[in-house]
Amino acid sequence: MKPLGGADRSGRFLACYTKQAQPDYKGVLSGGIAVVFEAKHTDTGRLLFDRVSAEQAACLRRISRLGGIAFVLCSFNGREFYRISWPIWEDMKNVFGRKYITPADLAEYRIRVAAPGVLLFLEGVKEKKDDLHMCT
Repeated sequence: MKPLGGADRSGRFLACYTKQAQPDYKGVLSGGIAVVFEAKHTDTGRLLFDRVSAEQAACLRRISRLGGIAFVLCSFNGREFYRISWPIWEDMKNVFGRKYITPADLAEYRIRVAAPGVLLFLEGVKEKKDDLHMCT
């Protein structure tokens, strides 16, 4: 981001993006397995396919094809959270019949919240190199 001016009295400033964003998280699980995810939130009842930028999609696709774990972590109204593997998100039109998802579509992808603000979004992710996928 590039600031377009100085901060106001409350510390806020106007800025613009200078390039497309990378996924929100890139890391490595024990055993050397790459994990990359993009987090998306909405206060409406649907998340659109194109909320993941082309650059973010390219990174998620590349990690997935190389045997890593790539997913989109979705939040609806800050109360419902879901982990959708990248291959499912990328094929959203065929899987869900449209290019958006709703909480009703995602029951099998819901993740547990252990305490307020503690999302167990890696729970059930296999770490064995010979069987890389999201557990359901």
